[in-house]
Amino acid sequence: MTITIRARTAWTATALLTLSLLASRVQAHEHHTDNIPVGEGISPDPIDSILWTHIMVQIAAWGVIFPFGMVLGIIRSRWHVPVQVLGTSLAIVGYFLGHKHKGRQFAQNVHASYAPYLGFLLFGQIVLGIYLKLHLERGILGRIRPWIVMMHGITGKVLPVAAWVQMIFGGITAMGFCRGDHVGQCAAHFIMGSAFIGYGIVLTLLLLVGQGWIRRTGRSQEFFDSIVIAAWGCVNTFTEHRWGHPWVRNDLQHTSMGIVWWCAGLVGIWLSRKRDGTPKRNIIPGMVILMTGWAMSAHPQELMLSTMVHTAFGYTLMLAGATRIVEICFVLRDRPAIREDGWDPNSWQYLPCFLLFASGFLFMGATEEQMQLLSNAGVTHVSYILILYSISFLLFLFVNVLLHIYAVHAFTITPQPSVNTSSSRRHAATGSQESGVVDMEVGYAKTNGHTKLNGNMNGGMNGSAGMDERERRRVRDAEEFELDALISDEEDEEGGARNQGAHPPTPFLLGSVGGITLQSLAILSPAFEAHIKMASTIALALLPTPLVALSAYALYHSYNSIQNVREYEKPAERAAKYSNIAEDELNKTRTTEGAGAIATAFSLISSISLTVIPIFTATPSRLTFLVIGAANLAACFGAQAHVAGYWKNKAKIPFVKKYNDAIGGTNLVRVFLGYLGWGWALVGAFGAVFGG
Repeated sequence: MTITIRARTAWTATALLTLSLLASRVQAHEHHTDNIPVGEGISPDPIDSILWTHIMVQIAAWGVIFPFGMVLGIIRSRWHVPVQVLGTSLAIVGYFLGHKHKGRQFAQNVHASYAPYLGFLLFGQIVLGIYLKLHLERGILGRIRPWIVMMHGITGKVLPVAAWVQMIFGGITAMGFCRGDHVGQCAAHFIMGSAFIGYGIVLTLLLLVGQGWIRRTGRSQEFFDSIVIAAWGCVNTFTEHRWGHPWVRNDLQHTSMGIVWWCAGLVGIWLSRKRDGTPKRNIIPGMVILMTGWAMSAHPQELMLSTMVHTAFGYTLMLAGATRIVEICFVLRDRPAIREDGWDPNSWQYLPCFLLFASGFLFMGATEEQMQLLSNAGVTHVSYILILYSISFLLFLFVNVLLHIYAVHAFTITPQPSVNTSSSRRHAATGSQESGVVDMEVGYAKTNGHTKLNGNMNGGMNGSAGMDERERRRVRDAEEFELDALISDEEDEEGGARNQGAHPPTPFLLGSVGGITLQSLAILSPAFEAHIKMASTIALALLPTPLVALSAYALYHSYNSIQNVREYEKPAERAAKYSNIAEDELNKTRTTEGAGAIATAFSLISSISLTVIPIFTATPSRLTFLVIGAANLAACFGAQAHVAGYWKNKAKIPFVKKYNDAIGGTNLVRVFLGYLGWGWALVGAFGAVFGG
């Protein structure tokens, strides 16, 4: 009997030792390409839930939150930093999710290659933002601050464009499109489609907040449109055909459209001025858009579905050009805008902008591979076109919302003077800039042709005769309002000096560079500062909340992994008596599992404390946030490195279910420890800036 027990014990110990050594020597890769057919970019597997989560999280972060935060930064809102911190947190989580998915496999692709550059851009923007928040204004740091402000503003506006490119790359990578012979055709569709959408965004921007900037340039809007059209036509003329090779398929049509574009663009530039040199509207850009739409509607295609979608795209583009012509000739009657301030555009003026959005999405959605996929799936052109129009409406809505947020916070309508009202109306109708006329242009008042910000109107316009008591109080409150956490006193003085000139800052595009000064916040109520303080307190309480959920989930998996490992603990202890290797394996198993459990438990307790404490007592101090964040960051990353050193490369072993579950659960805890580490870095940094 004793011999039998010892034999079983020896067999169990030998088996465990063999399994442990085997597991430690078998590599488990995070990315696999073994299921991808030869010549294809993806495997036939479906997209799993983790990858879908990655897609949704990144769209929310890069497509919604970052553009929203950009606008908040331009208007100097204190919500800018919390919103960008939230976006950065989601972007980091989404990045790691993109590397941990199962299901569909991907070959080397442009989406993965472009991601590090986008991440570097985001990292640089964060570093610049932290530098500005520290208000380092002495010595060389103070002298380079204006350049840092400019770089931060430019980078913030580049990020949404770079993110748009990455989202396009992500879409074509997910479907395995645009490889091999399809690269050129895909590039043409996505570049041209994005250009139409970008043109629609620019037209919407100029329509709603850019009329004053256009007047200050001394040019008509068609002058700039025609320059872009001519330049684009030159590029198309020499790139649509591979010179020295035979003319194939639609080369001649594409090249001829390029020729029309630069010829018409030159005409548009010439017609954009009157004989006396003043700006003049013209319909050449609208004609070019209409002609391009007509040409694309007759573009020969191989599939009936593709023919119908291209036809719808051509008709939509023709309609965009036609509505633009009608707007200039009959709605505006060659005037720059309905009103001099451009504050309330005619409803018709929104139509060309939206149709350009729709044209862009229709063209981007009409590549050969997309059409083949939809045709095989039995999707009709009507349903597909309606879906693309729906997406266009959503993006058009989002752009209008962002511009509305910018306009209502950065600009204010100055009331007309109470004296000489009829004369003022006559002068405003004729665009006169004589004394007594108030330019309604989004927050600027003109006196004798000189532009001043509304915050400086107390000394202008004969002692603010046209301002009632409520308006004067708002101006005074804005002048007394201190944005101590965003704008230094030196920046206020410099911004005030800059805004005394005759040229106010360029709306929106150069808002954060040219400087929107304290006076431009005249529309804000005196209670705004109290609301901001309350919002910061709420944000500090809510920011650790995701870490509570993530820590609890990681701790749950850590507990399950420990329970699964304990099933083999007693046989391993017996084996350790006979083998130093088995004893070492047992110790590593215990220490790594324990390190993961302790780090996640510490993170859970810390995040709950930071969430609950502000509810019952005062907000924790900046030092408290910094210490807790640093301690958790060190604990999470230290535990992750310790766990990874033993469990990362362990392979699952057939017929040993609980041990395999322990491997999978522990590696999941390892991944979550990385997420928690980055999360605590953000919480610590945010709390160090906005803490009590």
